[in-house]
Amino acid sequence: MVGESLIGCRLLRSDNSRNVSGLLPQVFFVSILLVALALMGRGAIDTNARLYRSQVLQATSALDAARDSVDIESVTPGSPAEDLTILLRNDGKRDIANWMSVDLIVIYATAAGTATELMAHTDNPAGPGTWAPAAGGGSDLYEPGILNLDETIELRAYLSNRPQSGSNGRVILTLDGGATFSHAFTFP
Repeated sequence: MVGESLIGCRLLRSDNSRNVSGLLPQVFFVSILLVALALMGRGAIDTNARLYRSQVLQATSALDAARDSVDIESVTPGSPAEDLTILLRNDGKRDIANWMSVDLIVIYATAAGTATELMAHTDNPAGPGTWAPAAGGGSDLYEPGILNLDETIELRAYLSNRPQSGSNGRVILTLDGGATFSHAFTFP
């Protein structure tokens, strides 16, 4: 009986060795295919994770923009015309206190052509190319310097170039959450 088992094993071994030599390229191909599928699956998971993070960021930005709502009620050029008074009303759901993170852009016509000016914030009175909240301007009585809900505040901006008389201008204001507002006006 032991001899039969050994003979059976030898036969079995010799039969498998013939089949394994033909099976070896197939096993190699299947293993390469499995590795490729694993790598592709990992890449798809990574891509889905990046898409998800992007969608979360977009939703967060949309919520921030919905919370921020400012109405530019008026833009009044002064004398000289480079001096602008911008009246803002906070219609949003949060206070605006960080004026350093607010971007103010003014687009206007000059004798040399169209000027687009990114105004720099200053805590001092506005000089050429700068803007600042005006002290005591608007209805900013509670917490001066912070634009609370339903308050108005005046911003003073001073343009670097002289605007053309009778031309149109546009003020664009972007808050720290990404909400952007604009208002068109005319120079005298």
